[in-house]
Amino acid sequence: MRVPLLSIRARQLGRRPDMLEGFLENLLEIASRWKAIFALDDFDPFLRHSWKGEPVSGRFQPHIVTVNCSNIAVFAQIFEENRGIIFLTSNQLGEVGKGLESRIHIHLSYPELDRSARLAVWLNLISSLPSPLANAEERDLDTLAEWKMNGRDIEKVMQAAQLLASDEEQSMGLGHIQTVLRITQIGGQRGTRV
Repeated sequence: MRVPLLSIRARQLGRRPDMLEGFLENLLEIASRWKAIFALDDFDPFLRHSWKGEPVSGRFQPHIVTVNCSNIAVFAQIFEENRGIIFLTSNQLGEVGKGLESRIHIHLSYPELDRSARLAVWLNLISSLPSPLANAEERDLDTLAEWKMNGRDIEKVMQAAQLLASDEEQSMGLGHIQTVLRITQIGGQRGTRV
């Protein structure tokens, strides 16, 4: 569409319904002035326990259900009134309540990344490093791409590897990435070595 993108993570909105409405209205006003698409990333926290009185941490907590229902009502009203394009991202599409779902026009699902897509994510993140990845060869990157991970998991591994290298006062190398993968077993939780 060749228009600006105004993106914010949902956790930046806070959880209080009285503040949420004004904050969202301001953001959507900015998006309207810029003729931008508004993206609300990681919408999941607002979906949890929003319509069902389910136990949280082993006991029923009605205030969580009430707050989330109030938040969902705020979102539903604002989405109803908004004439721009809003993208909501979530890993919990099945959790969207009917009141909110009726205001969503299009649902887009993305399949898991295949090996070539994972390799592209690794290469993109590695190319954005301030200095080249120490001791990395093409076959090493191919090995990284074998781990079944999503883009967010790959980004987390890279961030942790950078912190590890920084703590060791070294340039980040393949060994740092392998250490993080071994310790966290990100990607390994899904039965996932190819």
